Amino acid sequence: CYAGKGAHYEQCVKNLWKNMNLGKEGKGSEGFQFLGRWVKQNPDFSIEVDQSEYVRNLERVHIPLARRRTPNSPLTEKELHDYRSIVGQLAWPARETMPQLSYAVSDLQQRTGQATVKDLHAANKLVKEAQEIVQAGHNLRFPVLPSMHTTQVQLELSQQQDSKIKRYNKISSQDDPKRSLGLGVVSDASFMEQPNEGSQFGYCILLGSTQLYDGEAKTHMLDWSSSKIHRKVKSTLAAEAAGASRGYDRATFCRALIYEIEHGRGQPKLDPDTGKLAKVPWTEAVTKIPCCVATYCRSLYDLCNKQGSLPDERRVALDLLDVREGLEHFGDKVRWVPTEHMLSDSLTKRMLCPLFMKYFKNNIYSFKYSNAITPFKA
Repeated sequence: CYAGKGAHYEQCVKNLWKNMNLGKEGKGSEGFQFLGRWVKQNPDFSIEVDQSEYVRNLERVHIPLARRRTPNSPLTEKELHDYRSIVGQLAWPARETMPQLSYAVSDLQQRTGQATVKDLHAANKLVKEAQEIVQAGHNLRFPVLPSMHTTQVQLELSQQQDSKIKRYNKISSQDDPKRSLGLGVVSDASFMEQPNEGSQFGYCILLGSTQLYDGEAKTHMLDWSSSKIHRKVKSTLAAEAAGASRGYDRATFCRALIYEIEHGRGQPKLDPDTGKLAKVPWTEAVTKIPCCVATYCRSLYDLCNKQGSLPDERRVALDLLDVREGLEHFGDKVRWVPTEHMLSDSLTKRMLCPLFMKYFKNNIYSFKYSNAITPFKA
């Protein structure tokens, strides 16, 4: 899967075709299959990715009427095999293109050891829900972002569109310094609501203008996860800290990748300790890509801002210190958002909240409360 523009890019593509046994090529608005995903780039250069065909072909497991009448009965060996199979098939789109399925799949995976007929029925129901979502036209969208990184190709396109879109796409960091490219981490957690008194964390990582931190911005969802916290935690704060630490860690990795995509490994710098030229260290590279963590947990927000003492539970303190250190060293920020404005709420509980579904239609979000995103306050 390759993309680019210019003489150097064209030569690289020619070399690729010359030296590798490639069968066929798909591109642009025609769309093409890539590792099981259908990828399409629209005339406005936005990109859409989906697994609709795969999801439509999923088959539910037949449950005889006699078994449905005993929902709490343990699964037979054959039923457990079918349960593992269907949950495993659902896990792929949940991980790659359908964040809406992430929590439900994780929850079903955690129930495998003591799965019942009721759980198998829940897996069948999730297959139906997934098929309804793709039937409604869901796909993972990556719209053109109006930021300082607007390319010449996008600017040329904007000249063919109406004046409003022209102005929208031509905004640069010189026009508004808040519109540089940055990442946002939206983390959430649920405490002791999983099997065996387990807790769950969820996060999503957004790429877009840093205007996101204080107002509405169009974004890309680069990464997401819903997973059991693999230790017993003693409080909501402990669960929230674990989720924030994991999401922030993944965002730091994304920042290093973005810097390398834009600048390569960086120009060698003189190492004052050795007197030799060395590549830009990742700890310096990530400071070039702003980042902000959003949470609805007030105590987590306060502690990240050094308001109050660290909790006695050392593992929780370590998670908090991990986030704190990044905020200090990399110059990052933290924002508090109200519960009803929490984008990752659907990643920690069994629900399809309107906010989450709306995001996949317009890709707009804000860490600051906005009536345009959630038209009510609790």
